[in-house]
Amino acid sequence: MSKVIGKCPICGEGDVVKEKHFLSSKIYCTNCNTEFAMHRGKIQIIKFDPDYIGTLNDKIKEALTERIGEAYTWEEWREISAQGYTNEEKIYIQAAGGKLPALQNISSGVILRRGETAYLEESGVVLKEPHSVRTYHGGGRGVSVPVPGIKGVRVRVGDFKGYSESHEELRDKDIGYLLLTNKRLVFSGRNKVSNIKLNKIVEVYPYIDAIKISVENRSKPHYFFVKNSKLWYFAIRGQAQNENS
Repeated sequence: MSKVIGKCPICGEGDVVKEKHFLSSKIYCTNCNTEFAMHRGKIQIIKFDPDYIGTLNDKIKEALTERIGEAYTWEEWREISAQGYTNEEKIYIQAAGGKLPALQNISSGVILRRGETAYLEESGVVLKEPHSVRTYHGGGRGVSVPVPGIKGVRVRVGDFKGYSESHEELRDKDIGYLLLTNKRLVFSGRNKVSNIKLNKIVEVYPYIDAIKISVENRSKPHYFFVKNSKLWYFAIRGQAQNENS
């Protein structure tokens, strides 16, 4: 029993067919023979026909073969088979190369300087900084117990002194707009405005929901909690490299 479930996202010509057998099933393209598997609502490529993959240019062939086993939407696979990457990845590539389109409007109200261009802005960004927190662990006085066989003599056992230890935790400092230009990273918060020159940034590190910015001659890094940390990471690195070149 077979069922057509869509047009092939790889060759764009054949139908993707799902064949059901007694104990197994197979999903493949009737034209290029690419074999697929479904994974959490997305689709994986599990096998290519060598005769078909050999007809592709090196860029597309490399992009597709590197992603065997990875799960994407049908549209994302079409984008990869057409250009070697998804449209979302294209934005990251542009950002890493310092080639994002310039912003036409700046919501934060930051005034640009001569020769300065804005590329990325986000509102509701939370700025956090690390702070040392010391925790005290209390001691114990123990208990007094009699010594067997010696009348009137008792000893104290279990007596120990307390100790303290220090660790760092992130604390909210401010909330506001984060703006990236070709010269600086500007945080316009409710309490103050901070300007970070791109040529003073020594490290950019992405987390799932934040970016860490370490600045020259500053002991504590900034943690900016943003919606798309990957985009901010590539954009800051791209502009910083342009500034330092």
